[in-house]
Amino acid sequence: RVSVGWLTASTTRGTRVPQGSLGVNLATRQLRIEAGSAMWASARCPPWARLPALVIGLAMLAAPASAASPSDNEWHTIGSPGFTMSGAYDLSLTLLRDTEPMLAYTDQGNGGRVTVVHFSGDQATGEGEWAHVGAGDVSSGAASDVSLARYGQRVYVAYSDHEHDYRATVKCLVNGAWQGVGEAGLSAGAATDVALAVDLWGVPHIAFADGTAQSKLTVLRMVDGMWELVGVRGISAGRVSSVVLKFDGWRPFVSYRDVAHGLRTTVLRFDGSHWEPLGKPGFSPSAATASSLAIAHGVPYAALTQHDVRDRVVVFRYDGEAWVAVGDHLSDGAASNLMLEERAGRMYVCFTEKDKGDRVVVKALGTNGWVVAGESHASSGAAGLVRIAIGLAGEPVVAFRDDDRGHRATVVAMNTPPVRPPQARRPEWARSSSRRIEHSNRAVEATGTAQDEEIARRLSAEPELLAAEHAARASAAGGATSAAGMLGPVAGAVVIIATLFIVRVRTGNTPPCSPLNSPRRSLSPPQMLRQMSRGLGSSSDSLPF
Repeated sequence: RVSVGWLTASTTRGTRVPQGSLGVNLATRQLRIEAGSAMWASARCPPWARLPALVIGLAMLAAPASAASPSDNEWHTIGSPGFTMSGAYDLSLTLLRDTEPMLAYTDQGNGGRVTVVHFSGDQATGEGEWAHVGAGDVSSGAASDVSLARYGQRVYVAYSDHEHDYRATVKCLVNGAWQGVGEAGLSAGAATDVALAVDLWGVPHIAFADGTAQSKLTVLRMVDGMWELVGVRGISAGRVSSVVLKFDGWRPFVSYRDVAHGLRTTVLRFDGSHWEPLGKPGFSPSAATASSLAIAHGVPYAALTQHDVRDRVVVFRYDGEAWVAVGDHLSDGAASNLMLEERAGRMYVCFTEKDKGDRVVVKALGTNGWVVAGESHASSGAAGLVRIAIGLAGEPVVAFRDDDRGHRATVVAMNTPPVRPPQARRPEWARSSSRRIEHSNRAVEATGTAQDEEIARRLSAEPELLAAEHAARASAAGGATSAAGMLGPVAGAVVIIATLFIVRVRTGNTPPCSPLNSPRRSLSPPQMLRQMSRGLGSSSDSLPF
């Protein structure tokens, strides 16, 4: 804008708060920089700085401005409360590009079919709209036990398909349409308690209670367009429920309530050839009315509602030999709708508590133990089917069935993590031994070091995710520098240009549902490290970005 002799580029947009401006006074040749309430002006702008100043100002104009947002310690609604058209059940939540909530559920107003919706808007303020993902219905008929997962920009959904005798079906979003991953009704018999997850190399896995094996636990993975057993069919001692499937790199973990052990919780880990129990099977002190699982730095954590303490929430950690409690009871009374989630060392547990009117309670693990997230409950009234996902900066996003709004779905979020996570390192026992794991016709070597596993984890991510991480870190650095005056806007402009360059360079065309066919992912973690250090590559063995 031109104002009182100043030619200025500003980040003001609509009702958003100005983030900064940079301009040159054409009459006095002064250079002026504004950042928030701070302003700096030079006595005289040298000729060599005029054009760069205007270029930087225009670049800043492209940066998103800071919007007036809720308090960092408050929950705010994403979109509208109860935004679904009718009752939403079997909820499953993930974050696309780590910032955009995506929710799958069975729509009671549409014959119980699977529906997937995606939020487009500003998560920091909650302003925006939910829109359907994909053309047509995900499932052709009624479904249940929905599970949603993503690998970079690939989105998968699994469910118990009522039109195929309750067998499991998995679909993937391809070019705006939902396509089957393998045949519909892929399991040999009825599948309940379906859990879907994707490993380090982008291979989808499903775990479920298998109707052909007396409802024991079975795990399948997609290899060469076919679903194959991981281990053997029916790996549990008896019938299972509350099935959870998680990955630590390439290695799968499963947890479940085990009928053969009095509904106590059991956790298994796959070592490349067979499933092994962590601790004793049915390790929980008493029956669990609900259970969940998370992996942090290779260490499994299990949350459960323990029957012998009035169904209060207890979290356990495996120390390499046995399961030990992490803190005391997390709920004052009976709890349900339990879920445990972790990302980059930040861990949250969410549940509904009967003594609090079945409202949603979220707690985060900090350096001094478990802390309540937010100054109030995540839900304003009774809720069910609580699900949680964690953003790139550790901020929690929670979805639930809003019983005060006709069982429709509501999603809420917090802008910043409530506590600093505890410092932890991967223990020696959690490091994988060197071995080769066959995925289709490709051998992947796991070296067994935490550094290699972290490199492989990061390099296996999609280009957009890596660019987002770099942008977030650079923005944080630019924010710290902005207090110094002139350096702030310059750093901000550099961040914008660098981010656009990174996104352009790293964008590729990976087949959306063929994770094993991309030659760019054929390198082992040590090979990736060596290639990255050389900065070289060819069309046949280049890095994922």
